[in-house]
Amino acid sequence: MDAAAKRWDVFVSYTGADERWAEWIAWTLQESGRSVLFQKWHMVPGMRWAARMAEGMRGAERTVAVYSKAYLESPHGAVEAEAAYIRDARGSDRRLIPVRIEDCPRSGIFDGIVGIDLFDRDTEDDARRALIDGVRAAEQGSAPPPRRPDWPTRKPPEPTAAHPAFPRGGAGAKRLTEAAFLDRVRNSDYPAGYADALEKLFADLRTLGLTFEWGTAGASLRLRFPGRAEPVSVGWIFTREPGWYGLRDLTLGFDPATAASLPNATPALDAYLAALSEVSDAVRTPKLEAYRFAPDVVVAEQRTIVETVRSLRAALPTAPTIATDSPPRVSAKPERGSAVFEDAIAFAPADQQKELHRLLGWARELERDGLAELSTSAGQGRWVLRLHVAGQRRGLVALWNDHGPALSPFRSVLADVAPRTLALLDERIPGDVRQGNYVTAPLDDEVLDLVRAAYLEAAKG
Repeated sequence: MDAAAKRWDVFVSYTGADERWAEWIAWTLQESGRSVLFQKWHMVPGMRWAARMAEGMRGAERTVAVYSKAYLESPHGAVEAEAAYIRDARGSDRRLIPVRIEDCPRSGIFDGIVGIDLFDRDTEDDARRALIDGVRAAEQGSAPPPRRPDWPTRKPPEPTAAHPAFPRGGAGAKRLTEAAFLDRVRNSDYPAGYADALEKLFADLRTLGLTFEWGTAGASLRLRFPGRAEPVSVGWIFTREPGWYGLRDLTLGFDPATAASLPNATPALDAYLAALSEVSDAVRTPKLEAYRFAPDVVVAEQRTIVETVRSLRAALPTAPTIATDSPPRVSAKPERGSAVFEDAIAFAPADQQKELHRLLGWARELERDGLAELSTSAGQGRWVLRLHVAGQRRGLVALWNDHGPALSPFRSVLADVAPRTLALLDERIPGDVRQGNYVTAPLDDEVLDLVRAAYLEAAKG
């Protein structure tokens, strides 16, 4: 970043549920001599929140994302993280640094980014060192040890007494191991044979190349995908106590946020999900593209489960394919309204922002007139404004901020609820109204008036 443009060393991105952690992180970094932009300290009466945050995201050398389950579900957090990601998509300048404060898998744009873990530190001093050393390594681009390593044959020093416990999530809980998890299952009132079935299942999955990332409550089941430095979660195992995203027992599937960054694997993932749905007594889970399997189902369907995962591994592409012009999947939980979409316009090219504001104004008129209901999702460096038909969970078109404005129609919905206007659109922009494509014709007033007419036709039934 140009020295004249830089105003802060670090922008701390967080969600309100994690404010105590975020303030500790901000204070620690400031105490280490770095200039820090922190919302709680720098938002004073009279300021516009969106403008101040946009200024911070553009004017900070690095963004530290206080990463947690709550952050994963925060659309504003997604906007702030995406801004840093767009500036450094390859990670060569290390602009985006995830700092995990609880044991949850990295997903979406964070999947594959090396981060800093604070949730499993035993003392505050340990956490402080991990944070400062991690940020320093990002600044320098390497992390050599502070002194010459010991000769490998020398006996390591005896551990010293621990400092007083550092308060953290999980009340001091340690990461599980597979053996400890299975012991926990055996000592609980699960169906007979469940622990043995899990032990056999884990062994079979390892032969397929899966690895297990154990946390304090369970593990994510991870598989390496072509073109990805880090494995991707394709399942999770917990006890009856809720784990990440409230998951229980064995859950297989994937996080849609991660899938958004794997367009080449979309057919394989979709086939995987369809195969999971065919397993007896599979229960669909909210928030994830996944199915839960109760203990008795695991005992009865162990072989089917292994074969389903085997089919996913076999279906993965062996080489990258050429991207299409279709919009990508989105990665953040949709938020009602258009405020997030409006904030994100600041990150589009300057010469595209006026047109994005014009299209946003048009969409808001549809909402004011009771013809559409707006919601926003954030994706891999892109934002989408969904225009659902009022009272329905489907839309005729969506607006995209994909490094500039784009309109994508949904022909099947148009044909169902606005067939007369669809015929007029086909005459006006022939061949351009397909299913989820980007319209290539100019989005002039005549085209927008026809789309508005389609919403009117849909409203009249």
